[in-house]
Amino acid sequence: MKHQEVIEKICDLWNSSSRIILTGASNFDGDALGCVYALAEFGKSQGKEMIILNEKPVTRLYSFLGNPALILHVFPKEP
Repeated sequence: MKHQEVIEKICDLWNSSSRIILTGASNFDGDALGCVYALAEFGKSQGKEMIILNEKPVTRLYSFLGNPALILHVFPKEP
């Protein structure tokens, strides 16, 4: 699959989804955490339900980037 096809597929999935889960490595670093928060805000601005999921709590070192309470450490139950 060519790069442009991958980008189009990602955009199609994003646009057709109302609920999106964002995650990263088990220990978010500052770059990853900032990106996840930014994507979550972007999705919310489009009316999407955004869920940030991480295996471990975010350390206080990165608390200035956003609200660590927004990050779930277990999968939410279906509504």
